[in-house]
Amino acid sequence: IKTSGSKEVPVIVNLELTTAGDEYELAIPDGTRHLEIKCRGDARLQFAFTAGESGNVFKTIPPGCSYVLDDLNPTGMILRVQSSLDSQIAEIIYWQGAAEEE
Repeated sequence: IKTSGSKEVPVIVNLELTTAGDEYELAIPDGTRHLEIKCRGDARLQFAFTAGESGNVFKTIPPGCSYVLDDLNPTGMILRVQSSLDSQIAEIIYWQGAAEEE
């Protein structure tokens, strides 16, 4: 995606969370500057960055809310997410790299 006049490129990911309580992963590309996550449905989301921890040591996103991570510059970051309900979608948008001017 190119954005005219912008230095960063937004990427939207719809991460399917099929089964409540199961951990789903999304690799966040190196160079990502900003990330936002929310649930499309009515579920509570839990996320972590260590495998197996989204059910133990996690950050909660209440239904209808989003969570923003700014000033990132990750290397090898993996976002791990689970939902309190079956058949949910985690809407994730992140900005990475520099876009070419159109």
